[in-house]
Amino acid sequence: MDSARGMEMPPFPKERFLEAVDQVVKANASWVPPYGTGASLYLRPYMFATGPVIGVKPSDEYQFRLICTPVGPYFKGGARPLTLCVSDYDRAAPHGTGHLKAGLNYAMSLHAYVTAHNAGYDENMFLDPITRTYVEETGGANFLFVTKDKEIVTPKSNTILPSITRRSMLYVAEHYLGLKVTERPVLLSELQDFAECGLCGTAAVISPVGKVVDHGKEICFASGMEKMGPVIQQLYDLLTGI
Repeated sequence: MDSARGMEMPPFPKERFLEAVDQVVKANASWVPPYGTGASLYLRPYMFATGPVIGVKPSDEYQFRLICTPVGPYFKGGARPLTLCVSDYDRAAPHGTGHLKAGLNYAMSLHAYVTAHNAGYDENMFLDPITRTYVEETGGANFLFVTKDKEIVTPKSNTILPSITRRSMLYVAEHYLGLKVTERPVLLSELQDFAECGLCGTAAVISPVGKVVDHGKEICFASGMEKMGPVIQQLYDLLTGI
């Protein structure tokens, strides 16, 4: 609903949204993967303009749709730690649309993703577009860092998406595990001080990051080089268990 307002679309009513989720899942109940397989039923709601408008202005008509598809386990054969590169591209503009759940933000990251992938990296680490000294996010996931004292730290910025998965992680860490949780700007220069790093999003829940390469300089997270670090593993197990 926040994203719709930001795109000048009428927010789809919460009650109808929840009703749509119920109906779609009931209609596709036979496609829900069995518990314990690691697979899940993935839901994706979306809205798009359908009015006959060619000018640059909001449409008078929109459609809301909700699709679902069974998806296999995100980590086939275990969670492989990812290697990221610090990107030379910007994912979002200052005071722009980076905080909205909109297709255009993903489109902006595609060329950067393909470039990173062709260079042998799994994903990008985008920096803030003004000073290029603070960590933002990847093309489709938020960052979570763990200090040596087991404090959870996540970047704070007006140009990153306020991920629901990240919000769930922070709640679980604070209220279930009793860990200290901090949301603040995170400098690229302080990555070497963290014990663990993870990427959180809908499909993977959280993926371990083993290494970030900053133009030849390698920053390694000792707890995530071979498997998930202990705190990130705990968060993953707890959230997927719920």
